[in-house]
Amino acid sequence: APRFTVKEAADSLAIEQALEQALTYGDAQTLAEAGDPDRWLRSDFDLAVRYQAAPALHATLETAAATARFSGGRLELWAGVQAPEAARRAAADALGLSAADVVLYPVPAGGSFDRRLEHDHVIEAAILAREAARPVQLMWSRWQEHVAGLPRPPMSATLAARTAPTGEVVAWKTRIAAPSALREFGHRLFGGQPHWQARQSAAGTADPQAVDGAVPPYAVPHLIVQHVPAEIPLPAGRMRGNGHAVTAFFTESFVDELAARAGREPLSYRMAMLGGQPRLAQCLLRVSALANWNGGKDGSGQGVACHRIGAEDSGGCIAVIASARRDENGVRVDRISAVADIGRIVNADIARQQIEGGLVFGIGLALGSSTGYARGLPVNGRLGALDLPLLADCPDIAVEFIASAAEPFDPGELGVAVAAPAIANALFSATGLRFRKLPLLSEEV
Repeated sequence: APRFTVKEAADSLAIEQALEQALTYGDAQTLAEAGDPDRWLRSDFDLAVRYQAAPALHATLETAAATARFSGGRLELWAGVQAPEAARRAAADALGLSAADVVLYPVPAGGSFDRRLEHDHVIEAAILAREAARPVQLMWSRWQEHVAGLPRPPMSATLAARTAPTGEVVAWKTRIAAPSALREFGHRLFGGQPHWQARQSAAGTADPQAVDGAVPPYAVPHLIVQHVPAEIPLPAGRMRGNGHAVTAFFTESFVDELAARAGREPLSYRMAMLGGQPRLAQCLLRVSALANWNGGKDGSGQGVACHRIGAEDSGGCIAVIASARRDENGVRVDRISAVADIGRIVNADIARQQIEGGLVFGIGLALGSSTGYARGLPVNGRLGALDLPLLADCPDIAVEFIASAAEPFDPGELGVAVAAPAIANALFSATGLRFRKLPLLSEEV
């Protein structure tokens, strides 16, 4: 019988300890800087808050599947993949073939949310077909999908600020501890490295893509954003929303806390700091009318969040107001209103579907999609254990677009980024409690 030796097994406690060690003592690498942050952030902060995000599984609609036929020194593959050429070359390398001797017929990937950018199932099917000397069809169970899945990386962050007497932010510091997951992914996809080697290659190097979106869109005179590359016992990969799905939660939750501390209405507080961001400001103004914004007063259950992906003149902007409450069944999101500026719109129906789908996906990341790890294995092995939103859980969603002559921008990630902070801020309005960890309600408060 085969025997296996595990040198470094994923464990939730070990992951949290590694992130805590890196955040507290690790060598940070500066990703963005403005003004004179050393001077303004040298003394005590007016507000400093710790945020966390647990690993998140892709929760693909379909598990991995591939069909392979190896005959006469040639390999044929039928598989759902998002990077067909990389998958074809990986299968060729696994069998010692030339890429010219491998034919890949891509089939629909079935809502994989970047999971099928990895091609481990293709390699497995190719090897099985060669060893069996006959065509094989491989289909993973949901448990196997979770075991082999490369989750969105966990992150831990400290956000701190110095404020003026009126509450405006004078100096801002973001320090994020996270593995260099996107560099890992690049070494796997483009370098053909196995998981362990890719992690070694990425270790100790800052990864701007892994913490993409951490630079706030607000006009802050003195700013510094840092990444501490953390080495954790868990390989990680890409997921829909990527770094934005976490960093927007950090930033927009922190801005909401700053507004509350200053006794300011959270939407107008954001507007006052959006100098040089007219597109995002317009989104905020429009969504306040669309959602009948009441100022986010205590008990209203309304929360606001906004985010920009890409440059001001060529990226995409979105502002969202969510209505949420907490009851005996957990969190109920009743309504989400969104206004987006994605430049010139080619197909309005598809753009709306992308925003709506991103918001629902973001609800799943906000309230579930996560698992713990013990002895190298995920704790949650079933789709039903991930607390994903069912059809009955999906809120009323209203989406409007701002007419723009800017270049078209892909809206698929925007809704994912803002869902979690909008819901968290709505829950603060409804309950008076701050939830600073994803998934929400996963921490004791």
